[in-house]
Amino acid sequence: PAGQATLFVGNKDSLIRHDTFLGGQLVIQSTSSIALIGDRTIGDSSSEFSYLKARNAASVGIAGREDVRVEAPGGLQIDNNLSLSGTLDSFGSDQTRATFAYEGSPRVDLVRRDGTVMGNDELGVINFFGSEDGGVTRSGGASIRAVASSEYDTNKQGKLEFYVTKTTSQTLGLTLTEDRDLEVGQYLKVGGNIIRNGSNNNA
Repeated sequence: PAGQATLFVGNKDSLIRHDTFLGGQLVIQSTSSIALIGDRTIGDSSSEFSYLKARNAASVGIAGREDVRVEAPGGLQIDNNLSLSGTLDSFGSDQTRATFAYEGSPRVDLVRRDGTVMGNDELGVINFFGSEDGGVTRSGGASIRAVASSEYDTNKQGKLEFYVTKTTSQTLGLTLTEDRDLEVGQYLKVGGNIIRNGSNNNA
C-alpha cells in the first residue's frame, strides 16, 4: 500500500502494519515474543524447524534471556556484510569453530578505529582462555596482541606481543618488534642450530 495500513491480530497489542518510513516497510509488532518459524517437514511425524525469534524477556518472566535468537539447524548464511556493535559469543559443541572460505585469499581484519592512535595502543588482540563455569568466567591462557610502537602518524609502526600465563594472570613472554628483533622475557631454548646473518655459520 502507498500509505499506512494496520492489521490487528487478536487484540491491539499484536499487529502487522505497513508504514512509509525509509520508503516503506512491513512491521510485525507485539508485546509478546515474536517468532518466525520455517518447517521443512510439515505433515511428517517429526518436524525440522528453523527459527528467528525476538524474545520479550518480561513476557517469559526470566531475566537475561536473549533479545534475538536465531536457530538454524542447517546453518546460517549471510550473503553480504555482517556488522556487530557488541560481542559475538559462540557456545556450542566441542566442534565450534569459524571457517572462512573464498576463491581468493580469505582474511581476518582487526581494526582499531581511533582518530589518534598513540604508542603502546593495542590495535587488536586474540585471546585464548579457559572456562570452567560455562563461559561466564574466562581466565588464564595466552594472547597475541598487536600494538602500535609509536604515534600512528606517518610510519604506522607496529609490533606483536605474546602473553602467557604461569600463575593466574598473563605476562609478556615474547615481543617481535617493528625492527624485526625478537625480545624474549626469560631464556631462549633452541633445539637445533642458530644461523647468523643468513649464512650457514652456526652461532
